[in-house]
Amino acid sequence: MNKITKIFNNIGFFCSNINNYFISNKTINGYQTLDNSSIGYYIPYLVRNIKDNFKWEIGVGQIKNIDGKICVERVEISSSSKNNQKVNFTGNENEFYLFVNNSNFNSSF
Repeated sequence: MNKITKIFNNIGFFCSNINNYFISNKTINGYQTLDNSSIGYYIPYLVRNIKDNFKWEIGVGQIKNIDGKICVERVEISSSSKNNQKVNFTGNENEFYLFVNNSNFNSSF
């Protein structure tokens, strides 16, 4: 990926996953969530399922507004619990964090 990514401070929220989008549901205590001023930016992320610690994904996504909801569309997966492929996250027990990863260091921020 050859896109400049933005690092927002202290982002963490519970999310659901529909198709290729992580949809923000509720802010994790002590964290902030993305808002309309974030739309269009690429960000590094970590998503993990809180009931199944062996289910996780690290990558880069683009922030979008889909039907009035802030979403992050997967753009590139750099590492995951599924042999670095897309993980099928179900339910609302998924935590989304802004997470600097090796894909960012290999391209640019």
